Parts: sequence; C-alpha cells; structure tokens
Amino acid sequence: NTGSSFGGNNNTNTFGSTGGFGNTNSSFGGNNNTGSFGSSTFGAANNNSSFGGSNLNPAGANFNPNNDFEIPAQDCPQDAISCLEWSPTSNLLVVGSWDNSVRCFQVNGGGMQSISTQAKAYIQHQKPVLDVSFKSDGSGVFTGGCDNTVKWWQFNSNQGLQQGQDIGRHDAPVKCVHWIQESNILATAGWDRQLRFWDMRSPNPVASFQLPERAYC
Repeated sequence: NTGSSFGGNNNTNTFGSTGGFGNTNSSFGGNNNTGSFGSSTFGAANNNSSFGGSNLNPAGANFNPNNDFEIPAQDCPQDAISCLEWSPTSNLLVVGSWDNSVRCFQVNGGGMQSISTQAKAYIQHQKPVLDVSFKSDGSGVFTGGCDNTVKWWQFNSNQGLQQGQDIGRHDAPVKCVHWIQESNILATAGWDRQLRFWDMRSPNPVASFQLPERAYC
C-alpha cells in the first residue's frame, strides 16, 4: 500500500519505504545528503560525509585530523612498523620494521610547530624486525627479528647503513628483547618457546627456560 506505515512505497511511510528507513530520503541507512545517520553523516559514500564517508581520506592524502607531526615519508621504513622505542637518555627514536631495517631518528624541537627530525643511521636484519630495546645508558639498542638473531647496535657518528653485532640466536623468530639494567643482562623470548638470558661477554645464553607457548609480547 502506498500509504502504509511499514514497508510501503509511499513518501509518507515511516519505516522501510521512501520516507523513513533504508531509502533515499531516510534518516537512518539512506543515501540522501540530508540523512542524519547511515547516510551523508555516517558511513555513506557521499562527499559531505562527516564519518566514514569518502571525503575523510581523499586519494593521495594522509588522514591526520589532529595535525600530528609526521616523519617525512622519504625517511620512513618502506613497510609496516613493528616496534619503536625512545632512548632513555636523549631525543633518539628507534624504529623497527617489516622492511628488515632498524632506523634511528634524532627528534629536535619543543612545541608542535618547531619539531623536526633527522634520519641518523640504520642497520639491516635478513628478515623483518620484531622488537627493539635500548640499553639503559642509551649507548645502543638491542634488536630481534624473524632471522632468529639478536643484534647489538652501538651508535657511532657515521650516518647511513651501519653494522649490528650478532650477540644471540633462537631457533625461530625473536619476538621480544628487553635489557635488564639491574643485572646487566639481556632477556629475549622467541617463537621457539624459549626464554633466554644473555651476558654480552659470552656467545651462549647464561640461562634458558622452556615456555608453554610461543612468546608474543
């Protein structure tokens, strides 16, 4: 019935028709520019949408509604970022990525309007990097990744590609690395279900423990 209040086709219908729900003039779920929910203001493909619409992230533009500072794209990793950590002693930020790299950035400035970054140096794993951990004195960073290796990267004055020192190994990807300041020991955990502790003066772990499952964090 064209005058029905449920499921009809009349413009005066209130639900399921052209007037109230799920149609071109609806206030919920419709496609009209005047809709208040499910249309142009929520989830629609209308260019006037304020949430979920096509104009939130125009082609080629980064979605950054808070105007957060972003590291220039040419300095960023070429794949997803898996981990990052601030230095405990300086304005250095270390970033690990699925592009196999660990990159170090110098962050300068105070307020949002004066922040700048400088790409300092980087090292490479053979496979994606899963975790990073600064040494407590800020002299370098430990890294672990899908190549099953644990590396120690001590920063030097040179920029560009540097070399990390292999200091440990697991039988599967290394998911977690953490420096324990009180004991001067590095703890690592991997997808081989092993928790291992390393003294940097020895190539072998000082202790190992079997985990019930792969380490995830």
